Amino acid sequence: MIRKTRTSRNLPADLQLIVLLQIVTDIAVLLDIAVVRQIISFIYLTIAPGYVFLKVIRLKTKNSIDTLLYSVGLDIASLMFVGLLINTLLPIAGFTSPLSTTPLLLALNIFVLSCCIVVYQRDRNNVLPTIEFPKRYLPLAILPCLAVAGAVAMTVWESNLVLLVMLASIPVLVTLMTIWRRKFSLQFLGLALFAIALALVIHTSMVTNYIVGYDINSEFQVFQLTNNTSHWISSPRVGSSLYNIMSSDDRISKGYSMLSLTIYPTIYSKISAIDGTLLFKVLYPLILSLIPLALYSFYSSKISKIEAFLAIFLILSNLDFFNIEGFPAKQIVAEFFLVLLLLIILKNGMSPSHRIFLFIIFAGGLAVSHYAISYVLLFFLLVPWVIYKASRYTTFRLGTTRIGLDLILLVFVMAFGWYIFTSSSAPFDSLVNFGSYVSKNIITDFFDPSTRTQTVLAGIGATGAASFAHLIGRLFFYLSEFLIVIGVLKTLLKKEFARFGSDYTIFSVLGLAILFFCIVVPNFAKFFRVERFYQISLLFLAPFFVIGTQTISGFFTARFLRTHKETFALGLILIAVVPLFFFETGFIYETTKDISYSVSLSMYRMDIRSLYGRTTDAKEVAAALWLSSQKSPVQDIVYGDYVATLTILTSYGMMSGVNLRYLPNSTSFLNDGNYVFLRRVNTEEGIVDQLSYEPFNVTYIQTALESESLVYSNGEAVVFKIYSPVLNSTFPLP
Repeated sequence: MIRKTRTSRNLPADLQLIVLLQIVTDIAVLLDIAVVRQIISFIYLTIAPGYVFLKVIRLKTKNSIDTLLYSVGLDIASLMFVGLLINTLLPIAGFTSPLSTTPLLLALNIFVLSCCIVVYQRDRNNVLPTIEFPKRYLPLAILPCLAVAGAVAMTVWESNLVLLVMLASIPVLVTLMTIWRRKFSLQFLGLALFAIALALVIHTSMVTNYIVGYDINSEFQVFQLTNNTSHWISSPRVGSSLYNIMSSDDRISKGYSMLSLTIYPTIYSKISAIDGTLLFKVLYPLILSLIPLALYSFYSSKISKIEAFLAIFLILSNLDFFNIEGFPAKQIVAEFFLVLLLLIILKNGMSPSHRIFLFIIFAGGLAVSHYAISYVLLFFLLVPWVIYKASRYTTFRLGTTRIGLDLILLVFVMAFGWYIFTSSSAPFDSLVNFGSYVSKNIITDFFDPSTRTQTVLAGIGATGAASFAHLIGRLFFYLSEFLIVIGVLKTLLKKEFARFGSDYTIFSVLGLAILFFCIVVPNFAKFFRVERFYQISLLFLAPFFVIGTQTISGFFTARFLRTHKETFALGLILIAVVPLFFFETGFIYETTKDISYSVSLSMYRMDIRSLYGRTTDAKEVAAALWLSSQKSPVQDIVYGDYVATLTILTSYGMMSGVNLRYLPNSTSFLNDGNYVFLRRVNTEEGIVDQLSYEPFNVTYIQTALESESLVYSNGEAVVFKIYSPVLNSTFPLP
C-alpha cells in the first residue's frame, strides 16, 4: 500500500531512514568494514538517490509499486548522470581519477542530503507518499532464496534438487493465486510476479562462479576499462591504447559509449567494493526482475488484475526472459527505461509537467544505455505519430495520442547526438552499416534460408526438433504465438481500441511487424538477435495472449457452458501457459533425462563441449589472467578458438580485436612472440571450434608447436608462446 503521512518540524521517518543509511554507508566505506560495506552500500545506491529525487519532484503515485518503479528508474538515471558530471568536471580541475571512491561518495552525499533538505524545507507541512509493504508479503521472498540456494547447490555439489523444487512451486503458486484471485490484492500479485521473475533470473545468473553468455563478456571488459582507470573517456585520443582497442573491436567501441556499462557499474564497484563478477550477477538481474512489475502496473490498469498477472506470467515463461546468458546487461537497463516510458506515455493519472520531465529523464537514460533499443523507441514513437497524422485525411479516427513531434525530436537528438559524439560514433556507424547491408542484399538473399538465424527458422517450424519432448515444447510455444495473433486480430477487427488505447494497440501491431521483418527480411534478425526482438515485442503482445484465449473460450462457452465462463477462460490460459513454463525452463527435459540446454539444471550431465561452450571454469580464468599479465598490451597477438576469443579472453583476459585472433587450421600465420590459448574443450576433447567452419583436431597444433613453446599449463587450459616461425601445415578434420 502507499501510506501518506503529514510531516512536521521533524524530518519525516522515511527521510530519517535515508539519512541514517547515508551515515552508515559513509562509515562502512571509509572504514572498509567487510560485508557491511557491500550490503549497506548496495542497498543505499539502489534506493536512496532515486527515492529522494522522487520526493523533490513531488510525484504523487497511486500505489507503492509505482513509487518503487519510478524511484529505481530515477536512481539509475541519477547515478549515471551524476557520475557523468563528476567525470567531466573533475579532470578540468586536475583530477585524473574522477570516478574513484572519495569523489563519488562525496558527490552522492551532497546530492542525497541536498534533496533531503529541499524536501524538508519545502514540504514539511504537505502530505507526502511513502512506500510500505505489509509484513505478510515476506513469504514471497522464499522463491528467490530457493533460487540462490539451488544455484549454490548446483555449482558446488552438482545437485539440482532445490532448483527443481523451486521451479515446480512456481506454477503451483500461480494456479492457487488464479483460483483464489479475489483474496489477493493488486499489490500482492505484483510483488509475487517480482519474486517469480527474480527467482527465475537468479537460477540462471548465479549457477556458476563466473559471468555467463557472449555479449556480456565484452560488456565486462568495457566495465573494467572504466573501473580500472577510474575515468571514462568519451572520445579517446588518437593513438592511445584505448583508441587502438576501440578502433579494432566494434564490440568494445559500441559498449564503451554506454553509461550503463561504464559509469553506472563503476559507481557500485568503487563504493560497495563488490567484485565485478558478482556485481554483474546481482545488479543487472535485479533490474531485469523489475520489468514484469512495471508491466503489471500498466496491464492492471487496462484489464483485470488476474488477467494482467497471467499475461506477465507468459512473459516469465519464455526462455528469452530468464536466459541471462543471451541477455546483455546494457539491454536490461535500457529495457527497464523503455517500460517506464511506456508507463509514462500510456498510463493515466500523471500531470503533464511530471510526464514530460520523467520522459526526458528516462529517454535520456535509455539513450546512454543501449543504442539498439533507442532506435526501437524512436521507431515506436515515429510510426504511430505518422499514422495519427495520416488518419486525419481518412474517415478512420484513432482518437487522441500523447505522442507528439516534440517527443520524437527529443529522442532523436538525445540518441543520435550521444552516439555520434561518443566512442568515435560506433553505435551510429553500426546502424548505418546495417541498413546499407540489408538494403543491398535484400533481393539476392530473399530466398536464402542461411540469411535467417537458426532461431528464426525454428520459430517458424523450418528445422527439426531435437526429440519428441522438444517437439511438444515447440507446439506449446506455437500455441502461445497463435493465441497472441488471435487476440490482436480480435482487437483490430472488433475495433476494441478503447480497451488499451490507440497508442498501445499500434505499439502491439508494430511488435508483430518487427517479428515479421525478422522472418521475411534477410539478415534483419542478426542486427539485434531475434530472441531479443521477440522478448521486447512480447512486452506489448502479452495481454493479447489472454484476449486470444478468452476468444477461444468464448466460442465454446457460448455453445456448451452457461455458467463459470470466467473460470473456464482462466483454466484455458493456465493449460496453455503452465506446460510452456515447464518446457521453457528445462524442467521437463531434466526430469525425463531428455536433451537439455539448461545449464542451471543439467550441467552435471552435459558433455564438456556443450557445457564449456556456454560457461567458464576457474582454471580457464586463471590461464586467461596469467596470459593477460604476460603479453604486451598491443604488440603480442593471441590466438584461440572462437568461443575463447569471444568469452574468457575478452572478459577476464581483457583482450580485444587489437591483439585477439581466431585460431584457423593453418599455422603459417604464427610469428615470433605470438601466443596460442587452448581452453578445456581444446585440451580434453581435442577439438578447436570455429565460427563458420567445421572444427579441426587440436593435436596437429600441438605437434606443430615445439615442446618448449609451452609456457603455461594448469591441467585444463594451456598457453603456448611462439619463439620462432612454425612450418606451414593444414590440419585435417577429425
